[in-house]
Amino acid sequence: DAPEVVHTALDAQLRRNVPGQHDGRFVRGVPGQATEGLAGRELALLDRISDTVRPLGNVLRNRMEQGALARLVARGLVQVAGVTPSD
Repeated sequence: DAPEVVHTALDAQLRRNVPGQHDGRFVRGVPGQATEGLAGRELALLDRISDTVRPLGNVLRNRMEQGALARLVARGLVQVAGVTPSD
């Protein structure tokens, strides 16, 4: 859905001297899903993600948000994709 975003991010990640924890992983929100019952951290993260494809490392600000991301994925509000070693 977003080849320019993905290619630009992967090129930038390849140029780094040290690989990042979230390199090769991308996230996007799923539009039209109910958000009732989300905690503040989850809502803030979902707003930051929006419904466009974004590099995961650009979205997560701290390790505590990884749990919030997992909860959003479990509820079907967010999709995470990544490059596999065989790609």
